Amino acid sequence: MAEFLLLMPRLLHLILSGEAGPEVTFPCQCGSGLSRHFKCDDCYKYKSSCKLCFLRQHTNHPLHWPKVWQADGYYRKMDISSLEQNTHSIHVCLEGSGRCQNPGNGCKVTVVHTNGIHGTCLSYCYCRGDPDMVEQLMKARLFPALAKDPRMLITFQALDDYTEHHLASKKSSYNYIGALRRLSDGFSTEAIPDPREQFLFACRIWRKLQMDKHSGQVFDLGGEFPHRTPGSIIKYCVACPKDGFNMEPGWERTPDKLRYGYVFCFKHSGQVFDLGAEFPHRTPGSIIKYCVACPKDGFNMEPGWERTPDKLRYGYVFCFYSSMRLTS
Repeated sequence: MAEFLLLMPRLLHLILSGEAGPEVTFPCQCGSGLSRHFKCDDCYKYKSSCKLCFLRQHTNHPLHWPKVWQADGYYRKMDISSLEQNTHSIHVCLEGSGRCQNPGNGCKVTVVHTNGIHGTCLSYCYCRGDPDMVEQLMKARLFPALAKDPRMLITFQALDDYTEHHLASKKSSYNYIGALRRLSDGFSTEAIPDPREQFLFACRIWRKLQMDKHSGQVFDLGGEFPHRTPGSIIKYCVACPKDGFNMEPGWERTPDKLRYGYVFCFKHSGQVFDLGAEFPHRTPGSIIKYCVACPKDGFNMEPGWERTPDKLRYGYVFCFYSSMRLTS
């Protein structure tokens, strides 16, 4: 801590010097003659540029916040749609990663992202005729809060981010959305819309979709594992014995008082992992715990051991066990 106390004045100077520099008065390196009035703190080591360069470099990053240098001597955070006299829009084109060649008219939408809540403009792609809005949005990793004519969109990253925060720290949606509103505008936070109701609804749908995906139901795993409950999204334990899947025929004849022991031995003997295929010298399906120090023909005994005279075989076994030749 003492070292940082000595370093704090220099750290503060470096923070302030990174806020703005003399480059804002220089022309952009692209040769357009425009001033370098635009910068992006969401990009790593982004050098300030003109408006044309900023828009070109953020074609695939439309949810980064542009900071625009003002004549009063400060940077103002704005949405990318406010550039070019509020005519710039996000394109969700299916024909490539760049700007769409046949975009529709821009429509006002609200996008919830991990860096804030954006009131922006979005244009659908008409390169293949009338657009399927849901398909274009999902391929752009934007989740619609409504099935028809959605005006509230949530990025996949925001849905995953909130899920992890909620599961790890029990963060409520109220606190999460409140933080996003403050990230959007820390001064006039009350002017930022509160999409918590639509956000919660979308989170419920998102979690159901994720559970279907992670449980394998989307791949119809019920057909591969008929012993499981059809359509179940409960995580499956592969070590639990299941009739018709990983239990030996005739297990039902096991006396009731021994069934718990059977299940315990089954789980701890490794049969659930088909260890019999890895150790062919063992009895197939045996649930007897195996002593790795005991000599076994074809596994850890030297070739020719069978020529040992009968009266010396006990000594051979004793010496083998004591020297633990199998670990050499």
